[in-house]
Amino acid sequence: MKQRLLLLLTAAMVCAVTIGCRLSAGTSAGYSKDKQDTQQSDTKSNQGQSQQGGGQGQQDERFEVQDGKLVKYTGTDEHVVIPESVKVIGKEVFSANKTIKTVQLPTGLLKIEDDAFFYSTLTKVTIPANVTEIGSFAFMGTKLTELKFEAGSKITKLPKNMCEICTDLTTVELPTGLQSIGSSAFSGCEKLSQITFPDTVHTIETNAFRETALKRVVLPANLQKLEQQAFYLNKELTEVVASTTVVQQDWKEIPESDNGISAYCFCDNQKLQTIKLPDRLKTMSEGCLLGAVHLKDVTLPASIASISEGIIDLSSITDKVTVHVKNREPSQISINTYAFRNFDGTHKDKLFIHVPNGTSETFKKAAGWSTYQERISEERK
Repeated sequence: MKQRLLLLLTAAMVCAVTIGCRLSAGTSAGYSKDKQDTQQSDTKSNQGQSQQGGGQGQQDERFEVQDGKLVKYTGTDEHVVIPESVKVIGKEVFSANKTIKTVQLPTGLLKIEDDAFFYSTLTKVTIPANVTEIGSFAFMGTKLTELKFEAGSKITKLPKNMCEICTDLTTVELPTGLQSIGSSAFSGCEKLSQITFPDTVHTIETNAFRETALKRVVLPANLQKLEQQAFYLNKELTEVVASTTVVQQDWKEIPESDNGISAYCFCDNQKLQTIKLPDRLKTMSEGCLLGAVHLKDVTLPASIASISEGIIDLSSITDKVTVHVKNREPSQISINTYAFRNFDGTHKDKLFIHVPNGTSETFKKAAGWSTYQERISEERK
């Protein structure tokens, strides 16, 4: 009897141990499976973030970024989305890139360095509002058709050669606080037919709009500096007028022409017919209207003080040109005796000089003006 009880007790103990082991094994297996599922989920999440341009702790290998500066791009995408962590696009990063067509710049971008997109195939770009500086040659030679700036742009200066030879560029929307346009910034943009200058612009540098398709130019109200050949060889340009906005500042220093229009500024604009100059203009420099063969009307404001040699070549004028002088005192205007080239028997009849009523006799006797006395008459009422 005792022996049977002992056997039963032993069997019960063995059964209990077996059940315990099975329970322990089941719990361990369940924990291991849960851990594996969590790891797989995390791996998939990280892979997804990497494919979208980089998540927390991840970096897209196409973009080499050093301290917030993009220094290299190795991708081949047509549409490039630059990571939001980028604050500066470095020199030549996309230079000569032949696959890029559009780019999404990060909202926190502060600077685009020299040659950043030089001669790439970029077609459209919008500059974020926080960008404060763009380097020289940044978009030169690209396939740009459209250049825009976000509202509230902090850009005050467009650099030299920024969009030079962008031969497909048709649309440019300048930022509202722009102050200066660098030399050759849009030179050779042969499809650019219109541009609106914010009245904050005070400087347009040499060759800034040379050889474009501009048809009409309204000079900004606060313009102080218009440099040599700024609008040279604009073959479609027919009219240049001053802004109707109230001018707040005087025109200031212009290279080779104090307070005025510099040498050859509107030279060889063969379709130019009318030019009305700002009220604070003081000087017209040599050759500023040479080659404007269809020129018909030139209005000189009362502020004009000096007219240099050869501003107009009468031999090239196809019809007639009338110069409207607003200053009533010829003694206040220094005019070169060769201001109108080829003023002789063959071409003098092309020139008409209209002066304010009651001043014609004074002008005819004044130094310099007497050379053109037979072509001086008073404005018609």
